[in-house]
Amino acid sequence: MNIDEQVRFLKHIAEVHEKVAPLESLKYLSCANTILELQAKHEHVRKEILSLIEKYSESEQETPDKAAVKESDKAAVEEPNEAAGQQNDLTMEVSLKVSRMQDMEISPAEIKKDDIVTLKVSGESVNWIVVDEEKNSILLLANELINDGMEMYKEYELNKNLTYDNSDIRKFLKEWIQGMDDAMLNLLEPVYKDDLATLPTERQMIGKNIYGEAENDTPFDPKHRIVTDKDGYGQWYWMRTKVEDSPADFAHVIGDGDADYDDASDANFGVRPLIRMRKQ
Repeated sequence: MNIDEQVRFLKHIAEVHEKVAPLESLKYLSCANTILELQAKHEHVRKEILSLIEKYSESEQETPDKAAVKESDKAAVEEPNEAAGQQNDLTMEVSLKVSRMQDMEISPAEIKKDDIVTLKVSGESVNWIVVDEEKNSILLLANELINDGMEMYKEYELNKNLTYDNSDIRKFLKEWIQGMDDAMLNLLEPVYKDDLATLPTERQMIGKNIYGEAENDTPFDPKHRIVTDKDGYGQWYWMRTKVEDSPADFAHVIGDGDADYDDASDANFGVRPLIRMRKQ
Protein backbone atom coordinates (compact mmCIF):
# COMPACT_ATOMS: atom_id res chain seq x y z
CA MET A 1 0.00 0.00 0.00
CA ASN A 2 1.61 3.29 -1.08
CA ILE A 3 1.28 6.62 0.76
CA ASP A 4 -1.77 7.82 -1.22
CA GLU A 5 -3.55 4.52 -0.59
CA GLN A 6 -2.73 4.70 3.15
CA VAL A 7 -4.13 8.22 3.42
CA ARG A 8 -7.27 7.29 1.46
CA PHE A 9 -7.74 4.24 3.68
CA LEU A 10 -7.41 6.26 6.92
CA LYS A 11 -9.87 8.90 5.68
CA HIS A 12 -12.32 6.16 4.73
CA ILE A 13 -12.10 4.63 8.22
CA ALA A 14 -12.57 8.10 9.73
CA GLU A 15 -15.80 8.50 7.74
CA VAL A 16 -17.00 5.09 8.94
CA HIS A 17 -16.44 6.09 12.60
CA GLU A 18 -17.61 9.73 12.28
CA LYS A 19 -21.13 9.22 13.63
CA VAL A 20 -20.68 6.27 15.98
CA ALA A 21 -17.23 7.13 17.38
CA PRO A 22 -16.24 10.75 16.62
CA LEU A 23 -13.10 10.63 18.79
CA GLU A 24 -11.82 7.59 16.90
CA SER A 25 -12.64 9.39 13.64
CA LEU A 26 -10.46 12.36 14.68
CA LYS A 27 -7.56 10.00 15.50
CA TYR A 28 -7.68 8.48 12.01
CA LEU A 29 -7.83 11.93 10.37
CA SER A 30 -4.89 13.10 12.49
CA CYS A 31 -2.88 10.07 11.42
CA ALA A 32 -3.66 10.76 7.74
CA ASN A 33 -2.54 14.39 8.09
CA THR A 34 0.70 13.30 9.81
CA ILE A 35 1.50 10.99 6.89
CA LEU A 36 0.96 13.85 4.42
CA GLU A 37 3.28 16.12 6.46
CA LEU A 38 6.02 13.46 6.52
CA GLN A 39 5.66 13.00 2.78
CA ALA A 40 6.15 16.75 2.24
CA LYS A 41 9.28 16.75 4.43
CA HIS A 42 10.66 13.75 2.52
CA GLU A 43 10.20 15.59 -0.79
CA HIS A 44 12.02 18.66 0.61
CA VAL A 45 15.01 16.51 1.67
CA ARG A 46 15.10 14.79 -1.73
CA LYS A 47 15.35 18.17 -3.49
CA GLU A 48 18.17 19.25 -1.17
CA ILE A 49 20.14 16.09 -2.07
CA LEU A 50 19.64 16.74 -5.79
CA SER A 51 20.91 20.29 -5.37
CA LEU A 52 24.07 19.10 -3.59
CA ILE A 53 24.75 16.49 -6.27
CA GLU A 54 24.47 19.12 -9.04
CA LYS A 55 26.85 21.52 -7.24
CA TYR A 56 29.36 18.75 -6.61
CA SER A 57 29.21 17.59 -10.23
CA GLU A 58 29.87 21.12 -11.54
CA SER A 59 32.82 21.83 -9.21
CA GLU A 60 34.81 18.63 -9.70
CA GLN A 61 36.87 17.74 -12.78
CA GLU A 62 35.52 14.25 -13.42
CA THR A 63 36.93 11.27 -15.26
CA PRO A 64 34.43 9.39 -17.48
CA ASP A 65 34.18 6.61 -14.87
CA LYS A 66 33.45 9.04 -12.03
CA ALA A 67 30.87 10.87 -14.08
CA ALA A 68 29.07 7.62 -14.81
CA VAL A 69 28.94 6.78 -11.13
CA LYS A 70 27.54 10.17 -10.14
CA GLU A 71 24.90 10.06 -12.88
CA SER A 72 23.86 6.67 -11.51
CA ASP A 73 23.61 8.08 -7.97
CA LYS A 74 21.59 11.02 -9.19
CA ALA A 75 19.15 8.78 -11.05
CA ALA A 76 18.63 6.70 -7.92
CA VAL A 77 17.59 9.81 -5.96
CA GLU A 78 15.40 11.21 -8.74
CA GLU A 79 13.54 7.94 -9.29
CA PRO A 80 13.30 6.19 -5.91
CA ASN A 81 10.05 4.41 -6.69
CA GLU A 82 11.36 2.79 -9.86
CA ALA A 83 14.25 1.15 -8.01
CA ALA A 84 12.03 0.16 -5.09
CA GLY A 85 9.45 -1.38 -7.38
CA GLN A 86 11.86 -3.94 -8.80
CA GLN A 87 12.11 -6.99 -6.55
CA ASN A 88 15.17 -9.17 -7.03
CA ASP A 89 14.64 -12.89 -7.56
CA LEU A 90 14.93 -14.60 -4.17
CA THR A 91 17.95 -16.86 -3.79
CA MET A 92 19.30 -18.77 -0.81
CA GLU A 93 20.74 -15.44 0.36
CA VAL A 94 17.26 -13.99 0.73
CA SER A 95 16.74 -10.23 0.52
CA LEU A 96 13.13 -9.13 1.02
CA LYS A 97 11.45 -5.95 -0.11
CA VAL A 98 10.15 -4.18 3.01
CA SER A 99 8.19 -0.93 3.34
CA ARG A 100 8.70 1.25 6.41
CA MET A 101 9.00 4.99 5.73
CA GLN A 102 10.45 4.03 2.35
CA ASP A 103 11.06 0.83 0.39
CA MET A 104 14.23 -1.13 1.14
CA GLU A 105 15.63 -4.62 0.81
CA ILE A 106 16.78 -6.40 3.99
CA SER A 107 17.25 -9.92 5.32
CA PRO A 108 14.48 -11.74 7.24
CA ALA A 109 16.45 -11.34 10.50
CA GLU A 110 16.06 -7.54 10.25
CA ILE A 111 12.31 -7.52 9.69
CA LYS A 112 10.27 -5.95 12.50
CA LYS A 113 6.64 -5.94 13.59
CA ASP A 114 4.35 -3.81 11.36
CA ASP A 115 6.77 -3.95 8.40
CA ILE A 116 5.16 -4.55 5.00
CA VAL A 117 6.95 -7.37 3.15
CA THR A 118 6.47 -8.07 -0.56
CA LEU A 119 6.70 -11.71 -1.66
CA LYS A 120 5.93 -13.31 -5.00
CA VAL A 121 3.59 -16.28 -5.35
CA SER A 122 3.27 -17.80 -8.81
CA GLY A 123 4.71 -14.60 -10.27
CA GLU A 124 2.21 -12.31 -8.51
CA SER A 125 3.40 -9.84 -5.84
CA VAL A 126 1.59 -10.13 -2.51
CA ASN A 127 2.06 -7.63 0.33
CA TRP A 128 2.23 -9.01 3.88
CA ILE A 129 2.09 -7.21 7.23
CA VAL A 130 4.27 -8.53 10.08
CA VAL A 131 1.67 -9.05 12.82
CA ASP A 132 3.81 -10.83 15.44
CA GLU A 133 7.45 -11.51 16.28
CA GLU A 134 8.39 -14.81 17.89
CA LYS A 135 11.80 -15.88 19.17
CA ASN A 136 13.09 -17.33 15.89
CA SER A 137 10.32 -16.45 13.46
CA ILE A 138 7.74 -13.88 12.42
CA LEU A 139 4.06 -14.16 11.55
CA LEU A 140 2.96 -12.45 8.34
CA LEU A 141 -0.67 -11.78 7.43
CA ALA A 142 -1.54 -10.92 3.83
CA ASN A 143 -2.25 -7.20 3.61
CA GLU A 144 -4.73 -7.90 0.82
CA LEU A 145 -7.10 -10.65 -0.27
CA ILE A 146 -5.62 -13.23 -2.64
CA ASN A 147 -9.14 -14.30 -3.59
CA ASP A 148 -12.12 -11.93 -3.42
CA GLY A 149 -14.68 -14.66 -2.88
CA MET A 150 -14.46 -18.38 -2.22
CA GLU A 151 -16.58 -20.98 -0.45
CA MET A 152 -15.16 -22.62 2.65
CA TYR A 153 -16.86 -25.74 1.26
CA LYS A 154 -18.03 -25.80 -2.36
CA GLU A 155 -20.50 -28.55 -1.46
CA TYR A 156 -21.19 -30.70 1.57
CA GLU A 157 -23.67 -33.15 3.01
CA LEU A 158 -26.48 -31.67 5.09
CA ASN A 159 -26.15 -32.14 8.85
CA LYS A 160 -22.50 -33.14 8.49
CA ASN A 161 -20.22 -31.46 11.04
CA LEU A 162 -17.75 -29.49 8.94
CA THR A 163 -14.22 -28.51 9.98
CA TYR A 164 -11.53 -26.25 8.52
CA ASP A 165 -9.22 -29.27 8.23
CA ASN A 166 -11.35 -30.80 5.46
CA SER A 167 -12.30 -27.52 3.79
CA ASP A 168 -11.73 -26.49 0.18
CA ILE A 169 -9.94 -23.32 1.33
CA ARG A 170 -7.37 -25.37 3.22
CA LYS A 171 -6.72 -27.47 0.09
CA PHE A 172 -6.50 -24.28 -1.99
CA LEU A 173 -3.93 -22.64 0.35
CA LYS A 174 -1.74 -25.75 0.51
CA GLU A 175 -1.45 -25.68 -3.30
CA TRP A 176 -1.26 -21.87 -3.62
CA ILE A 177 1.71 -21.44 -1.26
CA GLN A 178 3.77 -23.84 -3.38
CA GLY A 179 3.88 -21.04 -5.97
CA MET A 180 6.67 -19.40 -3.97
CA ASP A 181 10.19 -20.12 -5.18
CA ASP A 182 12.40 -22.66 -3.38
CA ALA A 183 14.48 -20.06 -1.52
CA MET A 184 11.36 -18.56 0.03
CA LEU A 185 9.73 -21.91 0.79
CA ASN A 186 12.89 -22.93 2.66
CA LEU A 187 12.30 -20.02 5.05
CA LEU A 188 8.66 -20.89 5.78
CA GLU A 189 7.65 -22.95 8.80
CA PRO A 190 4.32 -24.68 9.53
CA VAL A 191 1.81 -22.17 10.81
CA TYR A 192 -1.10 -24.57 11.37
CA LYS A 193 -0.42 -28.30 11.79
CA ASP A 194 1.79 -29.08 8.77
CA ASP A 195 0.42 -26.21 6.64
CA LEU A 196 2.72 -23.44 5.39
CA ALA A 197 -0.30 -21.14 4.88
CA THR A 198 -3.61 -20.95 6.71
CA LEU A 199 -6.42 -18.58 7.65
CA PRO A 200 -6.21 -16.48 10.84
CA THR A 201 -8.42 -17.42 13.79
CA GLU A 202 -11.18 -15.37 15.36
CA ARG A 203 -9.09 -14.74 18.48
CA GLN A 204 -6.12 -13.55 16.38
CA MET A 205 -8.24 -11.09 14.38
CA ILE A 206 -10.93 -10.01 16.88
CA GLY A 207 -9.03 -10.46 20.14
CA LYS A 208 -11.60 -12.86 21.62
CA ASN A 209 -13.97 -15.61 20.60
CA ILE A 210 -17.46 -14.32 19.93
CA TYR A 211 -18.78 -17.16 17.79
CA GLY A 212 -16.22 -19.96 18.03
CA GLU A 213 -14.94 -22.11 20.84
CA ALA A 214 -12.20 -20.62 23.03
CA GLU A 215 -8.82 -20.35 21.27
CA ASN A 216 -5.43 -19.57 22.83
CA ASP A 217 -3.81 -17.66 19.95
CA THR A 218 -2.13 -14.31 20.57
CA PRO A 219 -4.42 -11.51 19.32
CA PHE A 220 -3.10 -9.25 16.54
CA ASP A 221 -3.26 -5.45 16.67
CA PRO A 222 -6.86 -4.37 15.80
CA LYS A 223 -5.48 -2.00 13.14
CA HIS A 224 -4.76 -5.05 10.98
CA ARG A 225 -8.39 -6.22 10.82
CA ILE A 226 -9.45 -4.15 7.83
CA VAL A 227 -8.30 -4.65 4.25
CA THR A 228 -9.66 -2.46 1.49
CA ASP A 229 -10.26 -2.77 -2.23
CA LYS A 230 -8.85 -0.34 -4.82
CA ASP A 231 -11.67 2.12 -4.06
CA GLY A 232 -10.97 2.12 -0.32
CA TYR A 233 -13.92 0.00 0.77
CA GLY A 234 -13.47 -2.61 3.51
CA GLN A 235 -13.51 -6.21 2.31
CA TRP A 236 -14.99 -9.32 3.93
CA TYR A 237 -12.89 -12.44 4.49
CA TRP A 238 -13.02 -15.86 6.16
CA MET A 239 -11.45 -16.84 9.46
CA ARG A 240 -10.45 -20.40 10.32
CA THR A 241 -12.76 -20.55 13.34
CA LYS A 242 -15.85 -22.78 13.23
CA VAL A 243 -18.99 -21.37 14.88
CA GLU A 244 -19.66 -23.20 18.14
CA ASP A 245 -22.64 -25.61 18.11
CA SER A 246 -23.18 -25.11 14.37
CA PRO A 247 -22.58 -27.89 11.82
CA ALA A 248 -21.74 -25.65 8.86
CA ASP A 249 -21.08 -22.02 9.89
CA PHE A 250 -17.68 -20.30 10.01
CA ALA A 251 -16.66 -16.89 11.37
CA HIS A 252 -15.51 -14.09 9.09
CA VAL A 253 -14.45 -10.43 9.28
CA ILE A 254 -16.75 -7.84 7.75
CA GLY A 255 -15.77 -4.57 6.07
CA ASP A 256 -15.59 -2.45 9.24
CA GLY A 257 -13.41 -4.98 11.08
CA ASP A 258 -16.10 -6.65 13.20
CA ALA A 259 -16.83 -10.39 13.31
CA ASP A 260 -19.80 -12.22 11.86
CA TYR A 261 -20.49 -15.72 10.57
CA ASP A 262 -22.12 -17.46 7.63
CA ASP A 263 -22.69 -20.78 5.94
CA ALA A 264 -19.61 -22.57 4.61
CA SER A 265 -21.04 -22.59 1.07
CA ASP A 266 -21.21 -18.77 0.86
CA ALA A 267 -18.80 -17.43 -1.80
CA ASN A 268 -18.96 -13.77 -0.75
CA PHE A 269 -15.93 -13.90 1.56
CA GLY A 270 -12.30 -13.64 0.47
CA VAL A 271 -9.12 -15.44 1.48
CA ARG A 272 -6.48 -13.65 3.60
CA PRO A 273 -3.65 -16.10 4.35
CA LEU A 274 -1.28 -16.23 7.30
CA ILE A 275 2.29 -17.60 7.13
CA ARG A 276 5.26 -18.08 9.48
CA MET A 277 8.79 -17.19 8.32
CA ARG A 278 11.99 -18.32 9.99
CA LYS A 279 14.57 -15.64 10.76
CA GLN A 280 17.96 -16.38 9.24
